[in-house]
Amino acid sequence: MKDEEVLGNHSLKDINELVKSIDFIQVHRSYLINKNYVTKLFKNTVHIDDVQIPIGETFLKKVKLFFKESYI
Repeated sequence: MKDEEVLGNHSLKDINELVKSIDFIQVHRSYLINKNYVTKLFKNTVHIDDVQIPIGETFLKKVKLFFKESYI
């Protein structure tokens, strides 16, 4: 579904529950990302190509662990 917009009437929390086992992670209260499209990872941001996505403070520890485990 690259470059495709999907509209729905579900909360991000509900969507996260549906996709958390297939390479998705919530990195901010407004962002859920697919790890397979991440091109750069910095301390407080994730990049997907030229798009910079902030990592929320409450998600920081979980995001670091997720990517550490994914690439071991």
